[in-house]
Amino acid sequence: MARPSRSLVNPGRLAALRALVAVERGEHAEDALDDNAPSFANDRGLAWHIVLGVLRNRPGVDAVIEQAARRTVENLDPPVLAALRIGLFELRFSRVPPHAAVDQAVEACRAVGVGHASGFVNAVLRNQGRFEPPEQARTGHPAWLVERWRARYGAAADAWMEANNQPAAIYLAAKEDPAGMARAFQHAGIPLTPAGEGIFRLPEQAGAVEALPGFAEGRWWVMDPAAAAVADLVGPLAPGVEVLDACAAPGGKSFRLASRGARVFATEIGRAHV
Repeated sequence: MARPSRSLVNPGRLAALRALVAVERGEHAEDALDDNAPSFANDRGLAWHIVLGVLRNRPGVDAVIEQAARRTVENLDPPVLAALRIGLFELRFSRVPPHAAVDQAVEACRAVGVGHASGFVNAVLRNQGRFEPPEQARTGHPAWLVERWRARYGAAADAWMEANNQPAAIYLAAKEDPAGMARAFQHAGIPLTPAGEGIFRLPEQAGAVEALPGFAEGRWWVMDPAAAAVADLVGPLAPGVEVLDACAAPGGKSFRLASRGARVFATEIGRAHV
């Protein structure tokens, strides 16, 4: 009996393709990524990087695909379109060697049962360098929003949109003893940058969050400074004061309030916790 052939596509790229197809069906990107997450942390990181990168740059990516393919993205099968988006994103926005980006997009097609389109995907990706997206599409933002922001804010709008398209930094909120938390990270060779009261920015390439010092002990949680600022609007709290967090998911604000002595009633659609 012949041994089944092994897929040649990286698990992270395969997960990214499946997640992008799910997003086209209306699923939220984070849910689609969780549903298709590969086993290994590096592969999961690659899947997240690709999916979020494609979505940030989709207007420009799709404009080039339509020029190189000579058809609209609406007329492409979702798995084929996802493979093209991944390949073009990696060709233009990553350090992946061009031949590898093209090869992986082709192999991804074969892995999800649309191998009949592999020649088409190969041709489009090898031809994409001849085309550039229209200026409006390069911003990564809807045309109506670009026009509105430029009318209101002038040149500042372009800097704002460019910043929006950068990968988001990861911030950690200390449960208690922020200084001790910073020392533990420093000892592990991961210097933290203060970004507010008890909030620290992780350096790039810090590794998987669950492997960082203090994660297993619950000494901190991932939280953006903007979300912390919302929780801090409540101001100084007396021990045991009751606070309702009526929009609690994923929980950072509730944790922030509870760590300061509040008794928090946390609610979200269909759920309630104390």
